[in-house]
Amino acid sequence: MAARITVVITCKDERANIGPCIDSAWLLADEVLVADSGSTDGTLEYVRRRGDCRVIDLYSAQNEVKVTDL
Repeated sequence: MAARITVVITCKDERANIGPCIDSAWLLADEVLVADSGSTDGTLEYVRRRGDCRVIDLYSAQNEVKVTDL
């Protein structure tokens, strides 16, 4: 079985930078996972619209989770 590479990008309020970061990750990875920790600048919406990454919303109104809790 061939090894698979997953790139995990943790972010918060990185809308201006996340697109090129994801594009670069796809050059190396079989899968890209974006873990957003409460962005308010549209980062999470942008990543979901792209549709080429798995998304984890680490912060929501009902469930506050810190990246260090993972």
